[in-house]
Amino acid sequence: MLSNFIYPSNIEKFFDNRGIKDYDRELLELISGSILQAQEYFYSATIVSLNTSPLLLYYGAINLMFASSLLRSGKKLDIENHGIKLETNINSTTRLADMEFIPFFSTQHGGLFQFCNTFCPHINISHYGSQNRWTLLEILGSIPELKLDFEECYNTCSYIIPIQIVKNQRDYVERIDSSEFNGLDIQKELSRVLDFEKSYIKPRLESEYIKYPYVILRKKIANQQISEFSVFGQAFLQKCHEKKNSRITLPIIIYMYMGLFTLGYLSRYRAAIWSPFVRSDSTGEKRVIEKFIKICKRTLPNIVLNFIYQTTFYFVKEIHEPLDLSREITEERIRKIVEEEIKKYTEKGIQ
Repeated sequence: MLSNFIYPSNIEKFFDNRGIKDYDRELLELISGSILQAQEYFYSATIVSLNTSPLLLYYGAINLMFASSLLRSGKKLDIENHGIKLETNINSTTRLADMEFIPFFSTQHGGLFQFCNTFCPHINISHYGSQNRWTLLEILGSIPELKLDFEECYNTCSYIIPIQIVKNQRDYVERIDSSEFNGLDIQKELSRVLDFEKSYIKPRLESEYIKYPYVILRKKIANQQISEFSVFGQAFLQKCHEKKNSRITLPIIIYMYMGLFTLGYLSRYRAAIWSPFVRSDSTGEKRVIEKFIKICKRTLPNIVLNFIYQTTFYFVKEIHEPLDLSREITEERIRKIVEEEIKKYTEKGIQ
């Protein structure tokens, strides 16, 4: 479907359907050319090794994000630089996930600033300034599909809390398997989810006798929608990143942009670190990086397409469907049936 925008006539139809009239031929060619280049970068990234695939994928991502920004706004973007700087005090002994970079959220002509304004305009991104350091570890831990591999490799919790959606006899219920918290304080972990207390009633974790295997999420009447869905239909909550006195949560596509920049920069300008890592990593970290690249290849175009059309497209054979427990007889239902039967026989005078 993204290929439709290779043709300027299709772009004109899209603009006309959205009521966008103030555009010129240059804008149409910018969008068309960006989509074409993105296709070639993504294709090239599938036929090369990890030595160069992050760089190719990063340029593919830039072109897709750039084109989608123009399609939604009908206006050109003024981008002069990437909007991110990788710290140079790195060496061959540093764990790749510990690489630090500085996102320039307040640099208006940077790619990061412009794309944040496009994909998360509700966030005052300039509020977070340009002096907060981030690590690649934070980025990898913020990708839903990478959660299990991330936690196994780095022995730490990710920033993703998967949600199970369960259909019971009355309604749909959101719940979290308690094991997802890896023994950490559940209330404290949930407090790291931005606006959790505005959206959900404080969950009850245990009774007088047992700890519950699931954390049941009960929405407040005037709740905010803070849960998200991956392109595979997996519902999840994001734990925020704490930077100085601020708490920040970004869209997945922005994390991908920052992660691909970091890896692309390393592969292009820090070959003395990147090449030995690709050739002989023995820690298992390479597998995480490879999977991150694979996830970006597969999901980033899908995320962009969803953004362009402001709807959800699924291009997978199997998606996460709600767990249907509506036909299961619960303890509460059994008790109710017994009470009804006792009442029925009592009314008939049968003891």
